[in-house]
Order: sequence, then structure tokens, then C-alpha cells
Amino acid sequence: AKSKHASADRIVNVTDLLAGTIGQALSSVPERENGVSEESSYDSLLLPPHHADTEQPADIYLLEELIPETVLNSVSGFSREIRTADSQLLAEWREEEKYQSYVLSWLSVERLNQLREHSRYHYKPLLRGLVCLHFLLAFYLIPIRKKQSSRQLLEEVDYFPTELRDFCIASFADKTAGISQENAYSLSKRLKDKLLLLIITTAVILEDYSMDVATLISNVGLQPESARKYFLSVGCRFESNYPKKRKLNQDTNRNVPLKIFLPAPLQLPKRSFFRNKF
Repeated sequence: AKSKHASADRIVNVTDLLAGTIGQALSSVPERENGVSEESSYDSLLLPPHHADTEQPADIYLLEELIPETVLNSVSGFSREIRTADSQLLAEWREEEKYQSYVLSWLSVERLNQLREHSRYHYKPLLRGLVCLHFLLAFYLIPIRKKQSSRQLLEEVDYFPTELRDFCIASFADKTAGISQENAYSLSKRLKDKLLLLIITTAVILEDYSMDVATLISNVGLQPESARKYFLSVGCRFESNYPKKRKLNQDTNRNVPLKIFLPAPLQLPKRSFFRNKF
């Protein structure tokens, strides 16, 4: 059973069939024309902070600009546990689904060993970003409701570190007038889109600006035909070789990776994928 109270992190493996289905659907969505656009005021509210003119992918999105330092520091206990995890502990986490499926898929003994070879100033922010991503995914998966009391929302996130909980509510929940003068919140599609773009850019940083997106897509429960626009909206490009005209239930090319990469300088779509509604 899923453990709602996390003392570290969670992951899942995506089946070949799921990867094939998602990949075939993604490849059928045409990309917009490349080119840096003048963002509309709406898109500028959705997109994470970025530096469009840099020559290196690593300088486009900066983890410390995406997630406040106080929030990153609030999960240091979780990241220390991950840093010392061995293969047995990772297997136990997968069995109990301790962390979100994407986070668990990111974790491996080989990857952790590689991180340990680097300076702690390199791997500490990455592991803290990974833990924050676990909680951001959990917040994203809270069902959209037109209105719920602050008490109801706090019950959903009572296991979050305080700083991270406050960041999620302040950034991705609309405060509205409630019943009996109690504060209420709505979790709107607009703010969930904004959160998903933050999730994607954080994952791109963790994956060193090139990744297979199948597990992340599965984790957030996206419909395959709608997934691609989110990656394109933050400047990513797809490397998938799926034929354009494949039926979703066809087995061919099931193992083709659903890879994206982030080119520099940043190239945003010329037209928005989102309806300009506030």
C-alpha cells in the first residue's frame, strides 16, 4: 500500500506497452515552428524563470531560481537518507512505493555512486531537488476541485515539510472566499499547468538536459496526446523516431525511447499552447 507519509522518496517502472502507446501518440502531435517568441503575459505567468539567450542548456533553468533555497533546505533530511541508500533499501522503497514513481525510477545504485564521486556542492542540490520533485508531483496529483477549505487542503499535504507545503499552496492554489469566513482554495487547471511546467524543468535539470519522458508522463497521468505540448512549451525538443501514422494499439517500435533534449539558446514556441485565460 502507498505510504502517504514519506521519510525519503518513491519510483515505478513503465512497461514497454505504455512507452509504446505514449510514444506513438506523442509523435502524432506536430511541433510548432522553432524560434524565440515574445511571451504573452499569460504564458509568462506559467513558464518558470529562465534565461533565453544563454549558450549552455545548464544556464537556461537554474534549480535555485525554480525552487527557493529555504524550500530546498527543508528536505535535507530526506536527501541525506537517499545519498546513503544501498540496493536493498532502494528495492524496499520500490516495493512500498515510498516515493513518486518518477523519483524511484531516477534512483539507482549506479547513479548514486556517480553522484558520490562529485563534490558535495554538486550532488546536494540535485538530491534536494529530487526530493522536492517528489512532493511537487504529489501536489500535482491532488484532484482539481472548484473549492475546498484550507483545512481540507492541509490534510492532503500534512506530511509535506512546512516550507515546501507553504510554497506549493502559495504558488499553485488560488485563495478564495470560503464558507463561515474560513479560507478556501481552488486547484485550477491553470495553476496545475504552471506546476507541471515546473516539474518538467526540474526533471530536465536532474536528467542533465536529456531524458526519456515515459516514466514522468505516466507518473502525472497525462493523456498521451496532450503530453507533448508541455515539453515543447519549456523549449524541449523530441528525438522520438515513431512513425507519424501508427495506431495506438500497434506493437511495432514499442521499445523506442521517448527522448527529449533542451537546446541552447532557448527556443520557445512562436504560438502559445495554452488558452489565454486567467
